[in-house]
Amino acid sequence: MFSLIVGGAASGKSAFAEQLALARAGRRTYIATMEPYDEECVARIAKHRARRADYGFATLECPRNLGQARVDKSANILLDCVGNLVANELYTAPEEGGPASDATTQVTATSIGPASDAPFPDAPPRATTSPGKPIACPHSLYEARWPHVARRIAADVLRLRDACANLTVVTNEVCLGGTEYEGDTIPYMRCLAFVNRLLATEADLVCEIVAGMPNVLKGDLEGLYPCA
Repeated sequence: MFSLIVGGAASGKSAFAEQLALARAGRRTYIATMEPYDEECVARIAKHRARRADYGFATLECPRNLGQARVDKSANILLDCVGNLVANELYTAPEEGGPASDATTQVTATSIGPASDAPFPDAPPRATTSPGKPIACPHSLYEARWPHVARRIAADVLRLRDACANLTVVTNEVCLGGTEYEGDTIPYMRCLAFVNRLLATEADLVCEIVAGMPNVLKGDLEGLYPCA
């Protein structure tokens, strides 16, 4: 079963998704997407890893290149979160020869229309910097990159869904806080919003979390969650 859990900052989406995953069968695997940029991030990652271990989750660190993740067919996977994954993929250079450089990957969901009203190239220009390093580039390059990044991330998530028994994905709600943003924030928001739409089309269950409470947008929580 594929579940998509959407929510704003500090909405309780991760805690809800964790409880949902705990209620499902399969070998528990947590795919963490936070990039350890500094000591604070390293400390947070260590704390979260220890807490998840108490619940029987094995942790797989995957801040980018989700398509390279290898999981057991019986795995019960919790992926947290897509927002970090989009930022890591959009603002860093692709690994040469890896899934991030594959411009041919296409998502099977086609019913939601184009990524934007404006045309975008299928293969945006590559950033010229070392793999895994932040891209120093004009706003226009992020605008060109995001549709390709969005489709590839969604395709990687769907491949993960097909490779395991249960998949629960956490993502951030975007575009509800206004429209006035600076610089490179807009391409990020467009990218994440489009990934969310692609995944929601394919998900069996879509829940929006508000103040820790689930608002079911698609599917049914009956029998899947203690509060249902």
